[in-house]
Amino acid sequence: MQKGPSVHSGGEMFGIALAAIAGVLLSFADAGKKLLANTFSPEVVILLMFSFGVAVNLLFLSLKGLPAIEWGSVWLPTLLCALVAAAGELLFLYGLRGTDLSIALPLMAFLPVFSSLLGYMLFGEVPDVLGGFGAVTIIIGTYLLGINLPLHKNILQPFTKIISDRACLFILLSALIGAILFVGQRFGVRHSSPVSFFTLTLIVDWFLFLVLVIWNGRIWNGRIRPIGGVTPQLISTLCGTGITWAVALTCLYASYNYTLAVYAGSALQVQTLLSITLGALIFKEERYLQRMSAGVVIVVGVLMISWAAAS
Repeated sequence: MQKGPSVHSGGEMFGIALAAIAGVLLSFADAGKKLLANTFSPEVVILLMFSFGVAVNLLFLSLKGLPAIEWGSVWLPTLLCALVAAAGELLFLYGLRGTDLSIALPLMAFLPVFSSLLGYMLFGEVPDVLGGFGAVTIIIGTYLLGINLPLHKNILQPFTKIISDRACLFILLSALIGAILFVGQRFGVRHSSPVSFFTLTLIVDWFLFLVLVIWNGRIWNGRIRPIGGVTPQLISTLCGTGITWAVALTCLYASYNYTLAVYAGSALQVQTLLSITLGALIFKEERYLQRMSAGVVIVVGVLMISWAAAS
């Protein structure tokens, strides 16, 4: 296993702080994307987000300096990861548009579970007992997220809801794709840096979604225009969401330069609990206490997997 600096070192703590900041910002960005998805098509929202992402990352690299990139070795992982990321982003936004924010973000906690399974299948990495308990804890938290009373009449309801609800399935598929992307990035980052590799995949995805938007006719027939027209509130929501999303992901990938991914992933879990709160405040989503309690259980499960991976 890759070793990093001591968790108590200044650099390590700075990386963990960056990941925690990313989690807070991503919570607000996902709420903004859910609002924008009611006005634009998901493809247009993604194209707009990637536009902000490319701009912020290029600015970051211009200030920090572009690290050495082994172009002959990095182009194939970039293309493959970009295609995988595009599919995952589409599934996530379609799922986010169709379900509550306080349901979508906790379901994304299945990403480390899927990552553990992929690590076992591809690299023979066997999770220890703590990691196994963490996976079970996430499943229990997800069950508590959707259970209704009386329990004896609804004991299977959370599982049947996920199977029958297309939006929930989209979110879970997005988490699976995110796990594949997390594994695939290992092959690209070794030939560049986390931020530069992420920027390269963003640029590829920007062109991909530009072609997709044009192919769908959303520019030529005027459907790119937002429902209800352009308003100051829409412009502020779009700019705020785009900048927040771009800065958050730049912070997250920059944190990988200072700390292990498992520590960054643990700090990122602030996103889960904050998103449940934002769902109640912005979208008036119900059952806040139940979902927050389930979210805490899910976060504990993710932390158990992270600690197991770091040990």
